[in-house]
Amino acid sequence: MKVTVIVFFVQFTYMTFGTNSLQTNVCTDRGRETCCSGYYELNGTCLECFGAFGVNCSLPCADASYGYQCKNKCTCAYNEVCDKYRGCVRLDCFGERKNCSCKENEVCNKYFGCIPFGERVVGGISIIK
Repeated sequence: MKVTVIVFFVQFTYMTFGTNSLQTNVCTDRGRETCCSGYYELNGTCLECFGAFGVNCSLPCADASYGYQCKNKCTCAYNEVCDKYRGCVRLDCFGERKNCSCKENEVCNKYFGCIPFGERVVGGISIIK
């Protein structure tokens, strides 16, 4: 009898809430599951914003902020600029700034060009998150 009740409870929970509701960073908006603010959806997974924040990562980091959800603050030297992905970078380390025409799943990095969501640049090397 106990086993039947437990199995029923598990089936009820699965059918009521589904598998995605157990995923982290998923919120409900008007009865529909979406990624919470500060996250974006990629292949059915909610990933944290990098170089941006807000609903679906719609707002870029302010000039003195960078990183995941713009939580890090730049205190750059006179010969550095705050990059929204990496923080303070020396101006003389980079050539001219890139102008991007990126795909829908990419963001424009002013130094490295188009970078796919979920990928970050560290020391000029791309790393998959």
